[in-house]
Amino acid sequence: MRTLAFWFSLLLSLTTLTGCVQFKDGTRGELGHVRLSWADGVLTCLLGCDAHGTLALGATAHLQVRKPSSTEGLTASSPDDSLRVDLGTEGNLTVTALREGEGILEFYRDGELFDRFRWEVRAVQEVSVPPLRLVESSGTSVAVGISNDGTRLVGRGALELNPEATDESVAAASLTDPADALASIFAGANSEHLSIEGRAPGETMLEMEAVGGASFALPVRVFAETEVDAIELEVSYTDSEGGRTGIVSATAFVGELPLLTAPCAWSASEGARLDGAARSGRVEVAGEGEHTVTCTLGGISASTAVRL
Repeated sequence: MRTLAFWFSLLLSLTTLTGCVQFKDGTRGELGHVRLSWADGVLTCLLGCDAHGTLALGATAHLQVRKPSSTEGLTASSPDDSLRVDLGTEGNLTVTALREGEGILEFYRDGELFDRFRWEVRAVQEVSVPPLRLVESSGTSVAVGISNDGTRLVGRGALELNPEATDESVAAASLTDPADALASIFAGANSEHLSIEGRAPGETMLEMEAVGGASFALPVRVFAETEVDAIELEVSYTDSEGGRTGIVSATAFVGELPLLTAPCAWSASEGARLDGAARSGRVEVAGEGEHTVTCTLGGISASTAVRL
């Protein structure tokens, strides 16, 4: 059985933060008055996240002030301008790493130092993405791992695409705006994400440059629908007050190569209700009973049973 080899975890292997103690509801600063956590989305921080890690040079990291419960009268800044700091309403905090070395964040209340945090800052040296293989006229978003000498880095905005390197008749790509935290509420606001669209069959390149000077070339290949010779379907289920829903996900293959996209034309047996994009790799199924759900792509099809 072939698997979704291109999906990988971006759970950060975070290092110990100097001078701080980790708590379930956040990391405590050096003076013990403030607790911070990464604002990394409802899936990764459902039970609370710490604020340990290494910041990427040039990247913006989103954090949440967990304690005190109110930030009224609280200000935040970097005493040596190593970070650009913005403390917003309801405890929303962003820090942008401006130089390598140590990034220092200080909180003040009534003109007095209230707490201090420190992070190591490193330039991006490596990037990792799943193989960029797509079906024509389809797109997706993938996480981009960033690291330095094997250490995962935190933040978004350290990379920039060179649009001149990509043949946009074959594919087009963009990096998620680092200011758009809501775009990654489930995947995390502190990870780089690449949106990519396969337009026509062919090969091209994506070139990225990191703040600090490192550059990366990523090959992209787009296949015609007629080149797809196998489809695998996977079924999962969710339960809610409204009843049970089946979720069918498709992976298309060319030979043994899994593709990032599978723009299926979905159909189902009588009595099933389908909810999803007309041409996508995922569909939701509702309606009591057992249903047969089918993905058709490039002249071939695959079917699976969904029991609700």
